[in-house]
Amino acid sequence: MPGNHAYLSASGSFKWALCPGSPALEANYEEKSSPYAEEGTLAHSVAEAILKRPLSPQFPLTLNQQEEPQSMIDYAQMYVDYIYRVVPLSHHHLIQIELQVDFSQWVEGGWGTSDASCLVGDTLHVFDLKYGKGVKVDADNNFQLRLYALGVYASLAEADRPRNFALHICQPRIDNFQVEFLSLQDLLTFADWISERARLALSPGSPRIPGEKQCTFCKAKANCPELKAHIEKEMAIEFDDFDLPFLSQIDDEQKSRILNASGMLIAFIAAIKDEFTNRLLEGHNIKGWKLVHGRGSRSWIDEDCAADALELILPESDIYEKKLISPPKAEKLLGKKHAKTILSNLCLTKDGAPTLVVEADPRQQMNNPTKELQNDFSTFDD
Repeated sequence: MPGNHAYLSASGSFKWALCPGSPALEANYEEKSSPYAEEGTLAHSVAEAILKRPLSPQFPLTLNQQEEPQSMIDYAQMYVDYIYRVVPLSHHHLIQIELQVDFSQWVEGGWGTSDASCLVGDTLHVFDLKYGKGVKVDADNNFQLRLYALGVYASLAEADRPRNFALHICQPRIDNFQVEFLSLQDLLTFADWISERARLALSPGSPRIPGEKQCTFCKAKANCPELKAHIEKEMAIEFDDFDLPFLSQIDDEQKSRILNASGMLIAFIAAIKDEFTNRLLEGHNIKGWKLVHGRGSRSWIDEDCAADALELILPESDIYEKKLISPPKAEKLLGKKHAKTILSNLCLTKDGAPTLVVEADPRQQMNNPTKELQNDFSTFDD
């Protein structure tokens, strides 16, 4: 399978399926890595090594503590432990690890790599490790997982093909483990739908359809006129006429629409800032904008020399600082598994500040916000 990524990839399926015009627009932008992507790649390698080790004793388990933090190893182990709880011991040797799958029967040129899968009876289990923690990933209606399931299904002999599917999302850093159960008919119905979306995405002049899910990670959003028009329509505001005093003159329904559009608007603005920054770094001029040095920082050229000089003038207690690390820092150093035991009776957890969210958010509503806030502040002395 040529190339590192399929044009219509499984990981990007939420973009091209919901916005068929996005692949053609994104093709004008180079693929760039990020520290988060590199961290995720490393975590997958660690998980693969742990998962393969008991199945193949000769498989090299190269876990270098200086390159892979203990916390990453612990999180990878949580993913592996979850798989071993789902898949019976008698089937552990049948687990397919980092399997390259071909779903081109439904999506032209479509292929990808499934993190782990195993056929148990008439049920195919497909596991996807998500190492990020910024965005919670759901298993329900997860296009990427379903495409992987189609790819594994197509690779099996007809006599071995499953009638049921269990599609698992494993996001250990936020303790998010979910599963979606599908029948074969459910999956094939999805296959028909995604095939039509893929054909549309490969057609010239396919439409661009903005939405928070598909726009958030789109490389082209800063230059997408459809996104700009969509935000203006949802907010019913022309950006050129935006004036803060007008907020007192609009009703709650209008303000609600503005908040609902805010996620895409923030992503849109961030993408424009990134594009301007990159163009200026490359030496281009943009009227009205320039790059400057941000707030700098100072560090000692030689700490020993600095300490010797300061000790001649200042008392030692003023020169050196000693502070206990925070619970989150301790948890990171200990690893989540050990931290639960060690820190459980040492930490006080307080609720965060009130946060405005849409009604559909799964978190429990504050019953009496004013009273709860008064209770929080009553613990402090005057």
